[in-house]
Amino acid sequence: MAVMATQPLVAVELGTTRTVVAVGEYQNNGLALTAIGTYPTTGVRKGQVVAVEQAETGLVAALRQAEQNGKLTIAQVLIGVSGGHIQTVGNVGNIPIQGRDHVVTQDDVNEVTELAGSLHLDDSRKLLHTFSQTYSVDDMEGIFDPVGMTGGQLALNVLMVHGARARFDNAMAVLRNASVGVQDTVFGVCAASLAVLSPEQKKNGVLLIDLGGGTTDYAVFANDVIAAAGSIGVGGDHITNDIALAFNITSVQAEELKRKEGSAVIDADASGRRLTLPQSPGFPARSFGVRALQTVINARVDETLRVVRARLDEEGLLPLLGAGVVLTGGGTQLRSICQLTQHLFGLPCQAGVLRNIACAATIEPAPDLATVAGLLLYGYEHGCDGERIRPMRTRVKKMIEDIFKR
Repeated sequence: MAVMATQPLVAVELGTTRTVVAVGEYQNNGLALTAIGTYPTTGVRKGQVVAVEQAETGLVAALRQAEQNGKLTIAQVLIGVSGGHIQTVGNVGNIPIQGRDHVVTQDDVNEVTELAGSLHLDDSRKLLHTFSQTYSVDDMEGIFDPVGMTGGQLALNVLMVHGARARFDNAMAVLRNASVGVQDTVFGVCAASLAVLSPEQKKNGVLLIDLGGGTTDYAVFANDVIAAAGSIGVGGDHITNDIALAFNITSVQAEELKRKEGSAVIDADASGRRLTLPQSPGFPARSFGVRALQTVINARVDETLRVVRARLDEEGLLPLLGAGVVLTGGGTQLRSICQLTQHLFGLPCQAGVLRNIACAATIEPAPDLATVAGLLLYGYEHGCDGERIRPMRTRVKKMIEDIFKR
């Protein structure tokens, strides 16, 4: 049984658009998000650090804001990662059942789990997670708990999530330069699933899509297990860039238009509306229709979602999604995004709502906090050692033990 954390936890998301630091504390028999710090990100592109010093500046500013708001000092964090370099691979472990009367024991389960997770990866890759899926006993498949069953062979299917080691090392350099240590590294969309998905959704089958600034990450759950996950190096910033290039305007103007007039689906009255932008240094005055703007946005979002759908089609997963699609991340702010998603997937769609974690009155429980909220829940469920995060009122110097008790 997992040992729950009872001391403050801190989560970090080095996003393409902004860096978020979140503090979670144990309150009233549960976890609450009690403080956050945010700062615009530079030095991160498509979810990957491309300039360590620039990314460090944003992280330090967000850390200081979170420390001030939470009245604590931060020494260790959990970090969420994403990026197109993150991939998954399936593997199977298979062992003979050699115990008395060929009955499966917990020792057998431990052995096959270790074997299934022992796939060798290239030295340039780093393993993030190994998710157990289903067991098989002889020709009986789809077993979730084989202990006590009888047979000759026990097999386990696992899904392994891995990424480019150099990309992780760059992110670790940012944290190290900011004088904080790392308790654990988690694939962002997997963390987000802890915050926004219910057990019923995971059982009935659900697709979670995290629409970030530089990446679009996804995870599929069916029959209570993770069936697929992945990342695409395209996000909301690419929409902004498309707008800027299409209409010869600044990125700032493009972002503002996306937020105010943008829509994933072209409005019925868009043809009769026009936008006029004044001249700015290096850019002429511009006038164009709302329909043209929304056509550019629709093209990029449509293309991105179709890539996700194509990947699920290849694996035959769409028929398993009885609970539809859930969206998280800053991209959920784009008007009609659920409408377009529902149309493309032929499934009901909704914006994710934070579950299993309360929020302080000063914090809006928005979908773009799903990753950091999920990281806090991950640390909470894995028994994080809160002595690594020292409240200002105590500041007691103590020896630090490993945060995860396994």
